[in-house]
Order: sequence, then structure tokens, then C-alpha cells
Amino acid sequence: MLLFVILVVSDLHATDEIGKQLWLDLNPEWYNGSNLKLYGDIGVRREFDNNDWVRYVAKPTIAYALNDDVDVRGGIGLFYMDNKDVLENRLEVRPFQGLNYSHGFLEYWNVSVYGRAEERFDYNTETWESQNSLRLRLRLRMSYVWDAYQTERYFKATLGAEAFKTVSGEESQLNEQSRLSVGLERNFNMNQKVRFEVTWQRQVLFSITDKTYSDIYVRLRYYPSWGRMIKNRFRDSD
Repeated sequence: MLLFVILVVSDLHATDEIGKQLWLDLNPEWYNGSNLKLYGDIGVRREFDNNDWVRYVAKPTIAYALNDDVDVRGGIGLFYMDNKDVLENRLEVRPFQGLNYSHGFLEYWNVSVYGRAEERFDYNTETWESQNSLRLRLRLRMSYVWDAYQTERYFKATLGAEAFKTVSGEESQLNEQSRLSVGLERNFNMNQKVRFEVTWQRQVLFSITDKTYSDIYVRLRYYPSWGRMIKNRFRDSD
């Protein structure tokens, strides 16, 4: 993981052809003590090198645990793209539904598989015409926890890969194709943790072209939480 971060940071300085983004997220979580979890993202995203656009994100989500390993999830994503003076602003409304499998093994390891379907309604805020589509996503993630003998504090390293596929409708303004990411998470107590992630992303920028390009983004996430969680459920945070 350290080698991946070094290579990414070197690439940020070595080339202007790859987009470089900063993502800042607040990720509140609430547990009801048994099989229900309410959580979400509130964040802002922008490029390092220019101020051509800023993207604001809110994504409330509910998860229901079927057992210790499997939970179903659903929610709605709201993405507002402020394109400044370049293009019209965009508002995307994205309902989604998914199934997550997360399993711990060898005491400190965990593997998760998360598949979901997203309905995308991407609006031009000048005309309110929309580009609508259905997209499937599949994410694989592995994590390793150390200092787990401490009841309230730990470190967690993560490695993940995700693929995207639009199966019907029109492509939206931003069309991700694949992601690779590494992360380092620190839990301070039972109610707070932070995660630092570096992700390489391949995508198509506009529906009017099939040209692909790459992005590197650095993401900082803060997770405040409330309620009581059953130990072996909801191991994998979004």
C-alpha cells in the first residue's frame, strides 16, 4: 500500500495529463443496536490545479443486516456540479439499491463484495432536460486491522477495486469505468474514525465523446457515529 501511495504522489507531480482531485467527506453513521444502520455522505470535490468546477454530494443511505455477513442497502444520491463558466451546471439524482457481503477471517482480515444498481437522472440546470440511465456497480475490498486487541482503537488498511457498467439509457456527464484504491483508517474511540484514501479512476468525461482519461483523487473522510453496533455486523464502511 505504501508503494502505491508513493507512486501516486510521484505521478501527481510528474504529469499534467492525469486529473488530480481532492475529496472531503463527512460520513455520519447511526446504529440501532441490532440490524439497522443509517448513514451517508456529505462532501465536496474539486480539482487541485484549477477552479473550473466544484461538485457537492449528499447521499443518505439505509442498510439492513440479514445476518452477520450480508446486508441490503438503499438510498438516494444528490450530486450538484458547479461548472463555473465552462458548461451548464448539472444536478444528478441517483436512487440506488444494493447487496453487500462482508466476511472476516484469520482474526484480523476482512473481505467484502458490494453490488448495486443505480438509476441516474442527470439534469441540465439551465433547461432541466435530463439524461437518464441504469448503471451497475461491483466493488471488491479487502482490509487488515491491527492493534485489534485494543477495545476502542485500531488501524485498518484497505485495498479495493470497483467496476461500472451502464446497461441502458443515455450516458451522464461523468461516466466512471473503473477504480483502484488504497486507504488507511484510524479509529479514535467507538464513536469516531477517519480514513485517508488514494484512488485511481478511469472515466469518460462527456457523453459526446468516447475518449477516456484517468483521475487520481485524494479523499479524507471523517466518520462520527451514534448508537450501538453488534460487533460482527456492518464491518465494511462506505
